[in-house]
Amino acid sequence: LDNHIMTQNVLIDEHQSSRQLSRHVSDDVSKTMAHHVPISSRSVNKYNSSLSGSTLEPTSRIDFLERNLHYIQEQQGIVLADLHDEITRLQQENRDLHYQLIKTTSLPLRDQKLRNSGQLSSSANNQIYLKQHIDRLEKQLLESEQNNKYLIHTIDELSKQSSSKSEASDIQIINKDDTQITIQMTTNEYQNSSNMSYEKEQQFMHEV
Repeated sequence: LDNHIMTQNVLIDEHQSSRQLSRHVSDDVSKTMAHHVPISSRSVNKYNSSLSGSTLEPTSRIDFLERNLHYIQEQQGIVLADLHDEITRLQQENRDLHYQLIKTTSLPLRDQKLRNSGQLSSSANNQIYLKQHIDRLEKQLLESEQNNKYLIHTIDELSKQSSSKSEASDIQIINKDDTQITIQMTTNEYQNSSNMSYEKEQQFMHEV
């Protein structure tokens, strides 16, 4: 009799613990994964709850506890499977979002790199063009300096030639003047001598 009473007490304790565990699990399932639980499972839950009366015999209670424990295990398995699927789905979404984030950030970086490379290429081309233009200008400047030197030398030569011709003409003019002076002096002397001879002749005739 004592053993029977102890067995009943143990069964009652197990039944209460099972009911509390079932209640907690049912609450968790209804709050978190209610949309994942099949309708048949919820109907089993109601059926099991209806069988939780205190009027059952010990053997029926043992069967009830076993069924309830089996149901709880099934519910735990369903919840764990759903949680596992949900975790897998969230991980996949996380990977997809991470990939999209990397893709969206890498595209502007690539565009920026291409833009920078294009700007660098354009800048390099501009530098090459400017260097070539400067070389051409320096070459033209050198040619202009050489032409200026040639023109200056030509002008100097022409100036020297003009100066020498001017001096020669001055000498010729001076020589011509000297010749005219000499001719004039000779003519005057001739006239003077002629006059003197004529006077002497007149004087002689007068004396005679």
